[in-house]
Amino acid sequence: MSLLALSSVAFAANNTINTTADVPGYWEKDKEQRIFCRNSTWTDIAIFYFGNYVAHAATIFSEPGQSFLNTCITTITALLLPGVGVVRGARAILSRAILADTPLEVAARAGALCAVIKVPLLDPNDSDNHDTWEQDYIDFDPEGPLEDGASNKELHLPSSWNLETAKPIAQALTVIHGIHRLPQGYRLIVLPRDTKFENKSSRNRNFLKKGWKNTKDLFLERNLNHIHLTSSQVLCGSNFAKAAISAAQLVYALATLYRTQSYQVKDYGYAAYGLSVIPYAWMSLINLAGNLMCPRYQSMYLVRSPALDTLEKLFKERSSGGDYSNVFWVDGTIGRIDSDKETILENTYLEKRKQLWKFVNRLKWLNPEQKPKFSNTFLAMCEVACAFSWPKQYFATLTLFIAFAPFIAVAGLTGFQPGHISQPYQNIVMLMWILFGAVIGPILAHGGESAYEPRPILGGITQEGRKGRKTWVFGVVAATITVLYSAPAIVGFVIVGYMMEQDGVCSEIPEKVAV
Repeated sequence: MSLLALSSVAFAANNTINTTADVPGYWEKDKEQRIFCRNSTWTDIAIFYFGNYVAHAATIFSEPGQSFLNTCITTITALLLPGVGVVRGARAILSRAILADTPLEVAARAGALCAVIKVPLLDPNDSDNHDTWEQDYIDFDPEGPLEDGASNKELHLPSSWNLETAKPIAQALTVIHGIHRLPQGYRLIVLPRDTKFENKSSRNRNFLKKGWKNTKDLFLERNLNHIHLTSSQVLCGSNFAKAAISAAQLVYALATLYRTQSYQVKDYGYAAYGLSVIPYAWMSLINLAGNLMCPRYQSMYLVRSPALDTLEKLFKERSSGGDYSNVFWVDGTIGRIDSDKETILENTYLEKRKQLWKFVNRLKWLNPEQKPKFSNTFLAMCEVACAFSWPKQYFATLTLFIAFAPFIAVAGLTGFQPGHISQPYQNIVMLMWILFGAVIGPILAHGGESAYEPRPILGGITQEGRKGRKTWVFGVVAATITVLYSAPAIVGFVIVGYMMEQDGVCSEIPEKVAV
């Protein structure tokens, strides 16, 4: 492009060549708009892909404790369905973590804190909850003391439980600091974002001052203390680097859209490959705000609870002076929740388990050995939305509207009018690419996450337990849905490359240098 502009200036100065048609490798595409093009190279196409798609997906807000594997899964799904990234950014914005009063409350709003709870046992004779999968999820011990009439609220270790058999907490997807094993019947659960803590400090009602103070502290890394040195601060950092990259990507995307308006819409209509950048630019904008509103946590952190206190006491009594630190080890707990909040967490766990059982029952008609069908996966996706998103219907509906904005933008820019050289298959694929990213992406983000890390229940399903509890079914469903509804994006990437090869790299020559 720079060569084209310099050549035009030189021609204007010498007044000897009238068009860039005399420049080898360039041709005149539109005489009225003074647009000249050259052949696209593989580097042009690669730069377009990386700058307008891959780099946007890489700036998605990271959940607290998000592992490398989890990051890869999220980045790939957001690359194919941008609505996934929109949900992540919107969740960070709505957390308003940076406006909390204390570092602990900032972490709670960000979803970075978890607590140990005793699993509330259900009545095994309850027909609504009794199925062949029940034993895998509630850890019901028919030989334990609860069957003899003990209260569900009583904290205990089953008499037959062996300390050496404590299962390691699965941290392949979420990194958890401070604990690595839990006995049967205990779970880790993420604290609600509005959690308040004992011995909290005085509250600052000025939101602007709170936001500025917390932002300044994060930028200056004032609260990056080691967790074992203090009970009121956690290891966190700012997301300013991601925010800066998002801002740069937005500028690059706007430049792409500006060039698109001049000639691509005329040729390709709503199938113009430059318009496919809009969902990814929108995703970057949402995550730019999300990264500024919520700090980054490399791990989940453990908050002390009555269940954890009792569990530690029982371990000491059972150990009889032995060293079981390699079996049950807790280090660096922060803050404390009371028994009332613990009861709320237990009820949350119970509600999530009930939703999970309903979802499993709804999936019984799905046979993983059969070939996946479009209708089956669509119904399964709806079941996921009903089972997991219904309690959060406000947020789910809001993010769906937010993710739908790029579709509206394309409609406003083109009126969904086809171009004079676009092919029907190009129109269909490009439209489905934008539509699926706006609709399927948020639904998959809400329901699909439960297939591999069913928050707020965290890490309690061990690596061995994942196999026994048939969680591969969730993986099969999520993977099938993702692959089927990502097909327009995959084909769309191919079409974009074909269009760029056919269209070339074009630039508009300003009138003042044209001769």
